[in-house]
Amino acid sequence: MFWSGVYSLVMRYSNKGRRFFTIADTLTGYLLDNMIWCGNATESDGIEKDLETCPGFRTSSQCSQTAATVFWSAASQNFARLAEGNIHVMINASRTPAFRNDSYFTTQELPNINATKVKKVTILMVRYMRDPLLETCFSDSIIDLRARFQAKGISAACLDNPRDVDFLQCADDPGQSGCQQLLSTSTAANLTWMKSHSYVLFLICIIVMLN
Repeated sequence: MFWSGVYSLVMRYSNKGRRFFTIADTLTGYLLDNMIWCGNATESDGIEKDLETCPGFRTSSQCSQTAATVFWSAASQNFARLAEGNIHVMINASRTPAFRNDSYFTTQELPNINATKVKKVTILMVRYMRDPLLETCFSDSIIDLRARFQAKGISAACLDNPRDVDFLQCADDPGQSGCQQLLSTSTAANLTWMKSHSYVLFLICIIVMLN
């Protein structure tokens, strides 16, 4: 699974490789995930101790590439080259544009996804429950993303607001805005299904009792 703008959510959703396999689940990604580091030639161990002076991902005119950006660029390219089969991309639907030309996914991963290995991509348009929904599968930026995959010969599908992602967020924090409506809608749908299948359920119960 690739992602853009939804780090904490995709980490919870992928569940350390149990549901999906992200770059953070690779050896290199796991070792340095969510860390800030810098080198310092004057230190005996070569590591900068004062993180206040460490740019992390922050580049400038004096430093166009930091240690972190170089490392994650290489790791992202390698992760993309090794992808195969059916892949997923989780995109933050609370940003405009949702698919951005300056993201790591766009600049490092998308160009290195191999169409001879990857046959289908599913784009998941998600949002944090407290944030507004600003873009969908029919927004210009996502249409552009699908066109880029299709130009590579990769079939591209898109899902708006996958319910399992929302249920995961509500399970962690039921008090979030929208969770009560989501749960009540789900309960109503389950009751409707049970009513429409009541005769079948009755027959199943009779068969179980007879056996």
